This record gives sequence, C-alpha cells and structure tokens, in this order.
Amino acid sequence: MKLAEKTPLIDNVVFVNGLTRSGKFFFSKIVCGFDKMEHFLYVPQLDQLAFLERLGSLDKNTATVLLRSMVDYHALNLRLGRDLNFRRDDASSLENSYEKELYLKRAAAPVNQNIVGEINSDGRNSVFLLHESLPQIALFLNAFPKLKWLNISRHPIDLVHSWYLRGWGHRFIDDPLSFTPVIATKDSPVPWYFFERQEEYASLTQMDRIIKSIAILFDLEQAAYAALPANKKEQVMLVNYENLLEKTETEVKRLGDFLKVNPSKNLPSILAKEGCPKVIPAAARKKKKQTIKELASPEIFELLNFLVSEYEKRK
Repeated sequence: MKLAEKTPLIDNVVFVNGLTRSGKFFFSKIVCGFDKMEHFLYVPQLDQLAFLERLGSLDKNTATVLLRSMVDYHALNLRLGRDLNFRRDDASSLENSYEKELYLKRAAAPVNQNIVGEINSDGRNSVFLLHESLPQIALFLNAFPKLKWLNISRHPIDLVHSWYLRGWGHRFIDDPLSFTPVIATKDSPVPWYFFERQEEYASLTQMDRIIKSIAILFDLEQAAYAALPANKKEQVMLVNYENLLEKTETEVKRLGDFLKVNPSKNLPSILAKEGCPKVIPAAARKKKKQTIKELASPEIFELLNFLVSEYEKRK
C-alpha cells in the first residue's frame, strides 16, 4: 500500500532543531521575534516519525505523507486559534509571543472560510521545534523541499552536565514522564540512536551513557549535514548557543539574512528578557567538567575531551 501525496497547505516552514538541552526553546523565542513568523510549535510525533523511518519501522512514503499531514494540521490549528497554549510557565506558551493579541483574536473570530487563500498569500512562516532530527534531515527535505532549517549546537560539557541533571542517563526507561519511544532489545530498552550499539548501552553507567549518546548524535549530525548537496546546505543555518548568547547582534543579523525577514520592533525586548547578550562564565564550565570527570570512566571522559576539542575548532 502507498499513501497518496496530497496538495500541501504549508510551504513556508522553518524547523528549529538541536540536541536535548541545547537551547532550542531559547532560540525559538528569538526566531519568533522576527516579522512574519508564527509562534513556534512542538509536535513530538515529528521527531518520532523521522527516526522510525530511519530504523525501518516506517517506509519513506508513509513517513513523508504523515509528516506533511501533521505540519499542515497543527499549523492550520494555530491559524484558526485552536489548541492554544497560554500556560504561563511553559517556554512554548503564547504568553511569550509579542503577537499574543493576534492569537486571542483568532480564537474569538468565526472560522475563516478563506483560510487556505490567506495562508498562501500572507507570507508568514510556520515554525516547528524538533529534537535530534538533523540525522533525518533528508526525510524532512523530501516532505518539505522549501524548508529552512535552523540547527543549534551547544558546548559538550554544558550538554553532558545538563543531561545528567535532568536524568537522561536513565529517564528514557524508568520515568513515566519521558514520552520518547525507546527501542526494545534483549538487554534493556535503548534510545533510537543507540540501536546499533544496544549491548553497550546496558553496560554503561549513567554518565558514560550520556557522554556516549552525545558523541553518537554529534557524529550522526555531522554525517547527515556533510551528505547534503550544496544547494540543500544553503537551506540550513548552523548556530552555536554560545555565539547566540555572547555575540547576539551578529547572530541576529545572520538569522534575519538567512530567513529573509526583518526583526520585529519587539525583538530587543525579547532579547533583553532572555538575557542577551551575556558572557558565559568559564569557571562554571570548569566546575561542571570536574563533576563529570568524577562520575565518568577514564576512557569515556577522554571521549568527552575529544568532543570538546572538535566543537571548539568548529566554533
């Protein structure tokens, strides 16, 4: 059976992607501080469809059609004022949008009978947040040939330490509030990116699991980006969290040029609220590294040192 590919609703779509704890929500707030950007949405099934296709649980046609359908459905709901999130302490809350009144107006208005025509003519971009999906970018490009992809990365020491504090060395398996599907194996369930190393995952300590997970994801990201044709690389913007925080003006200019949109008049207040720009204290990272060293095996700690070296070269 093959699913039919229907006429798409959303062409102007921007994906904000990065590893867990890399600053995606922070970055998305800045992205949505530009003109003609819808408030960002997080739909976990987009990540999940992509890695399930990678592992062979879904064929490319099925994954492509479902990705398109989900993006169109959620983007349409936002345009119609449905399923709006106004929970104040959520990073994705519309309380954080400078266009809050627009979304309230949409929710109160009768259904727009010409919504398709409006979407096709108003030039606004739908924005979706993803987790760890750069390795699957070829599938997203197949589903959304005109997409723009913003990929944020963060210093490995900060990532590892944050994963540890959040319990991502064990939460996939024993936390009912972890909603990411894991892969069943004969030893223990593993995250999708550890599928080819499943026996190793069960034998690692929590800290070693985290470092090795981030190393694997870094490798998968670099391989996927390197494999893109030159014209598709032009649809991807690579951003470092540290540069965004410390060299905000430069990165904001680069972002506007890439998206071909202007900063809104509210962007300065958004940046101020997010504490930009500011310097990341070196002493704090040194302390994190010491904590990691005390909990990691010597071999895996050396792997972290390698990741740091490679990341700082790219930065």
